[in-house]
Amino acid sequence: MTSDMKRQVIDILAKNKKPMRAAHIAKALGKNPNQMTHHLNQLVSQGRVVAFKDGFVTRYAAQLLLTSDKVRDDFFDLIVDSMPRLLPYMDLSGAENETLGFANVVRDMLIRLERDLEKEFS
Repeated sequence: MTSDMKRQVIDILAKNKKPMRAAHIAKALGKNPNQMTHHLNQLVSQGRVVAFKDGFVTRYAAQLLLTSDKVRDDFFDLIVDSMPRLLPYMDLSGAENETLGFANVVRDMLIRLERDLEKEFS
């Protein structure tokens, strides 16, 4: 799945704010419903999309961080508030700009945190 396709799927789910069936997402994007189900399952496994079983039907929704203004704003505030404390520990010399460098470092830190949590709780 291309990053453009991921973005399109997540955009549709985030804008809709209600869980959608794969066929409706596929129709909105002009894609094959079977391929869309495969793409959605990939996004679910990556944690970007949540799947809900409703009897025999599966509906998909974007993660809360992508759909809730309050959650997104709170997350953004947390990141911005942490910048002054974290910047002295970051090497941003290879980044195109400081903001992109900071974003990459935060992503790497979250990946390390995820691995640590997996080890601790598995």
